[in-house]
Amino acid sequence: MKNSVKEPIATYNQIGLDFGNYVESRKLYPILKWAGGKEQELKYIVPNLPEKFKNYYEPFVGGGAVYTALQADKYFVNDKSEELISLYRSIINSDRTLFFKALDEIIHNWDLLTLVVKKNDVFFVETYKKYSSNKIEETKLKDILFEFILKHADQFNGMFSSMFNFNIENIAGSYATDRFMIVFKQATVVPLTFIDVAANWNNVNGIDINWVTENEMMLSKYEVERSSDGLQFNAIYNQQPLNTGARATYLQKDELPLAGINYYRIKAYNADGSAIYSKIVKVLPKAMISSITVYPNPVVERNIFIKFQNQQVGKYKAELTAADGKLILSDVIIINEENCIKKLSIIKHLAQGTYFLRLSMNEEVKADVKLIVK
Repeated sequence: MKNSVKEPIATYNQIGLDFGNYVESRKLYPILKWAGGKEQELKYIVPNLPEKFKNYYEPFVGGGAVYTALQADKYFVNDKSEELISLYRSIINSDRTLFFKALDEIIHNWDLLTLVVKKNDVFFVETYKKYSSNKIEETKLKDILFEFILKHADQFNGMFSSMFNFNIENIAGSYATDRFMIVFKQATVVPLTFIDVAANWNNVNGIDINWVTENEMMLSKYEVERSSDGLQFNAIYNQQPLNTGARATYLQKDELPLAGINYYRIKAYNADGSAIYSKIVKVLPKAMISSITVYPNPVVERNIFIKFQNQQVGKYKAELTAADGKLILSDVIIINEENCIKKLSIIKHLAQGTYFLRLSMNEEVKADVKLIVK
């Protein structure tokens, strides 16, 4: 005849208790919720256990619903999951206070993650839809989640700290290669801005190169580059950046400039090796300094000569006005060479006094000259 036990006779010494009282007086519960767990089936399992047993064997312990519900002299449990067994071993071998403190932190973090999911439910739902429909690969999914964590670090309330204390023991989960992951967030830096770049002859036959910047952060160095044709540049000087983020002014002297035209530009190196270039500035040799000269001055015989030295070829507008602003003459002068002399004839009789001659190209003023007529 089959032995039917309605109450657990020798488990936890609960003699004379019905199953409801047994559940209320139970001293240990599973610490994990495991797929296929037997927690809900204990009401059928416990009443049908032997009256007494010394050894308890379970090859696939899982969450340990039955394991934690019974009391035996010895327990022999196993599972296919190395991480699960490592967890149970750590409970046995470690300081219980430390373990339960860590458990409290896990519960706290789980509640915190629940709030994060509620605040960002649209993001998680849309991301899951894309992943489940194979629109996002697993590696891309990790990148998306890492970026989300970095972007919403304040919501995680320090969960992902930059400092950890941990031990490595002879347990699979302790020394697993994927136990930790370090994610680096790219620094967001406002791009460097070149406010001004200039190059001019100094009084010792050298050329001063000046530049002004803003938003200067995380630069490794500046290079002053020089060229003879404005196309092929070579670095001639290095300058260490201040990296204050504020406006900065720099000066570098080229003590041995080229014999012909000198072109300069500034190359700024970011910490990652990428570079930003300034505009190119041009410095003519002293013998080729550009100018527009008007003669004779004072004007005689109604003829004005204009000397163009190293000037852009094209059409120039010439306007002669009296001291009161009245327009006396307006004409167009065409030059086909950078260096030439043009004659401007004045048909009208000019009274003695002061006049102003303005030369411009494409609405850009090239010269303003004060003339005296006698």
